[in-house]
Amino acid sequence: MVTKDTILIVDDSPLYREMLKAIVEKEGYKADLCSNGKDALARIHEISGDTFAVILDLYMPELDGISVLGNIRHHFPDMPAIVLSGSDDSDDEAAVRKLGAKSYLPKNLRIEQLQAAISELMSEFRKAA
Repeated sequence: MVTKDTILIVDDSPLYREMLKAIVEKEGYKADLCSNGKDALARIHEISGDTFAVILDLYMPELDGISVLGNIRHHFPDMPAIVLSGSDDSDDEAAVRKLGAKSYLPKNLRIEQLQAAISELMSEFRKAA
């Protein structure tokens, strides 16, 4: 039985946060929003028992997505992460994959891409439970 029902969305763009929230909620999850990496780390420690996954922007002020993902890996090694980036830099993708990101998606993604990534995470979570 899946008990975790919240996906933490971390993006410095209010437009993207709201768009991602709408998609996540349409998929049946609660969305918790943060506008930067520092706030995300504080928040994830507060809600970790309810958090299923994190959707994380790669480039943000204060603390970038790679640093946030590294911290998440240290404290919550099994928490799935989907990383979004406005860049198509293959070094960025390699870095987040090395840190265990399940998906690396472009910020100009189609809704179906994010829905598929969330479904894949959910499927893996159910198999492990």
